Amino acid sequence: MPIVYLGFTVAQMITFLNKNSRSFALVSNDVEEQEGEFRLTTYSDEFGEYEGFGTLSRIVIEAFKPFAQQAKLEREQNKKTLHEILNIKQQG
Repeated sequence: MPIVYLGFTVAQMITFLNKNSRSFALVSNDVEEQEGEFRLTTYSDEFGEYEGFGTLSRIVIEAFKPFAQQAKLEREQNKKTLHEILNIKQQG
């Protein structure tokens, strides 16, 4: 079962962070003692720099938190637009 934070999967949060950050880097740790851990760095003009080390879900959620409200608004706008498009197609 995928890990979800505020209705967003880890993949959706990564996509949003990548799209809305000036820089974004996600690297897997190859060191045997730290297998399964990652390093995430992002920079955005609005929220500044984030750097985190740890499990993928934990660091992605922490980096995503400042963007959560913006992501929710964007999701609602996209749902509204899709609904309007579907209504137009049904009427036409």
